[in-house]
Amino acid sequence: MTLERNAELRRALINRTIPRRDRRTVQINNSGLRLELIVPIDLDETMDHPLLLLLDSAPGGQAVTDRFSLGWESVLVSSDRVIVARLDGRGSSFQGQKILQAVRQNLGTVDVQDQITALQ
Repeated sequence: MTLERNAELRRALINRTIPRRDRRTVQINNSGLRLELIVPIDLDETMDHPLLLLLDSAPGGQAVTDRFSLGWESVLVSSDRVIVARLDGRGSSFQGQKILQAVRQNLGTVDVQDQITALQ
């Protein structure tokens, strides 16, 4: 016995795709920092795309996680072909004390340097 077939929902989702998530480690100042790129599933690398960098800039924050989520960044990637980048720079948590404590008395300098270097 089927209670609901969700036919209307199925029709609405027929042409929708979930963006691809690429996780990388970038070396910045002898530290391996996590970077996640959320890109369209059919990304054409020969074309230019806008880039949006999302940060959790609070000391001890974390922007790159393994948790599945579909948010507004997924809509931007799917509908407007924007590439979304998330960076866990120095000062972010769950990467060891060296990275977490790197912003001590350097807040607003080393984390900004990480962001600029990652974008280059």
